Amino acid sequence: RMSREERQREEIAEAVDMGIDLFTLVQDILHNWWAIILGALAGAMLFYVAANIKYVPEYTSTATFVVGSKESNYSYSNLSATYNMAQVLEKTLKSNVMKKIICENLGIEEVDAKIQTDVMEGTNLLTLSVTADNARESIDIIRTIMDHYTEVSIYTVGNAVLNVLEEPKMPYASANPLDARAQAKKGFLAGAAICTLLFGLLSVMHN
Repeated sequence: RMSREERQREEIAEAVDMGIDLFTLVQDILHNWWAIILGALAGAMLFYVAANIKYVPEYTSTATFVVGSKESNYSYSNLSATYNMAQVLEKTLKSNVMKKIICENLGIEEVDAKIQTDVMEGTNLLTLSVTADNARESIDIIRTIMDHYTEVSIYTVGNAVLNVLEEPKMPYASANPLDARAQAKKGFLAGAAICTLLFGLLSVMHN
């Protein structure tokens, strides 16, 4: 029978035999550097193509208004009341009733655009922005809202008016530019990492 000390020595010897030779591991990986580069380039190309396929440009038109009253033409003397009224208008401009008016005037079935409003806290300034898949649609929707908002707001804040501080402009550049180069870099690193891991596993499994 083997003594306790002999058994420990044998277990240690088996563990050493089953251990990973780091020098051989690194050598095997470096030996396949060309395949790792090819895998990295393939990953970069795959990420680049996928980014272009998935990319949908968005165009945003923005207008800024001063919320006022029909009596004063500019703003209420009570700025706090004006701010509250601007918040009501904010909900009105994004309401389903307004979307229905947009559809009727533009001859579309549904508003496939993002309508956002923002009221600067403590002021009577309201910003309206419309984001759509094409520039013409974004400018058409925002101008329709500006032309017909009184048809909806009359039932909520009847004596409120929006005085244009900054007119909306036709967006010629997308609001979400595609950064395909950054995606290609991610794909390059991912491809290189996967290939390096693969060759490392093959080296370990190769005795």
